[in-house]
Amino acid sequence: MALALFACLLFWGDLKAQGGSTPPFTVDRANPAQSARWVSYLIDRHGPLATGPDRAFRESIADTLDQLCGVQSNAVFNPLLDPVSGPFLAALFRIRMLEGLRRLSLDPPPATGVNVYKLYSSCFVVRDAQRTVGFDFAEGPFVLAGLNTIPLTFLSDLADQLDVLFVSHVHADHLSVFLMAEMVARGKPVLAPQEIINVLQGNGYLWASAVQPTVGGVTPQSAGGLTTWVFEGRQWPGVSAGGGKLPPMPGFAPINNVYAMRMGGLNIVHFGDNNDVGVLPWLNSLAAIGMKPDLILMVGYLAPQIHAVTQAPLTLLGHEYEFGHAVGAGFAFLAMPPQPDPLRRVLFWGESLHVAP
Repeated sequence: MALALFACLLFWGDLKAQGGSTPPFTVDRANPAQSARWVSYLIDRHGPLATGPDRAFRESIADTLDQLCGVQSNAVFNPLLDPVSGPFLAALFRIRMLEGLRRLSLDPPPATGVNVYKLYSSCFVVRDAQRTVGFDFAEGPFVLAGLNTIPLTFLSDLADQLDVLFVSHVHADHLSVFLMAEMVARGKPVLAPQEIINVLQGNGYLWASAVQPTVGGVTPQSAGGLTTWVFEGRQWPGVSAGGGKLPPMPGFAPINNVYAMRMGGLNIVHFGDNNDVGVLPWLNSLAAIGMKPDLILMVGYLAPQIHAVTQAPLTLLGHEYEFGHAVGAGFAFLAMPPQPDPLRRVLFWGESLHVAP
């Protein structure tokens, strides 16, 4: 094993794991795809439950990827268009997304608890003994960048794996029209705000009539046999989002659903990009009927308040390593003031984590 690892290190040339304050890897300008394969190996060697020096090295990988993926809020340059980091990130994305799909395909359903898989940006897939549920999948802005990073068959294979798909809001980093269409073509339930259905139908996607509109409140609705509670808030409430029929990329304040459900003996809540404070009394209402969250997915600006209200044992962040997004530093958010949550965790693309009741 040691000999094989030594040979691997020689093979990768300029890309070397490093220690101290130096970056844990550099991108080989002559062969960025090789660099991507090595970084994927490093990610798998330092998993989400890493502690001590392993966790510190994992954080250094994340910090380096943050620098490559992110752009300043006033910038118009997408990192995927960079002649070196663009091909590297595209290759790494493809490797890690296919790794996530591979794990979904091969992992047996857990006998208890849930397996949580992280895909791009804000997408999580949650599997228990009965079903597999997807939240907010997006394939990224690769067509605009001219980068073919994942084959179209990926979306078909992912739709085969999922039993239900939940979409929080209409923004392109949370929504895949193609995956929604694949789910509908298989007769599988897709739940989304009416706002999204209006957008799709307004753009000629007649199949969107099969998407199930959500109903907010403390009265649950059923999707594929799964009982689900929905809070219909807004991202950036108070900013006008226009009428019922919105353009494909509305402004700051689309309807943003929060979904709550019970899977594998755990109460699970996915927030999308909700930062509507109305969600806090809704969470209290759920707690009163025995739905106090055990696992929170994709929590953003309200994380401290939500943690204070729910005291959820585990929170998984979202938006890490999102191309061109002004906010993407996953590990930096672990120290979010004023109430840092030590049990928030960061998952890389393609990683998975078992969560027990």
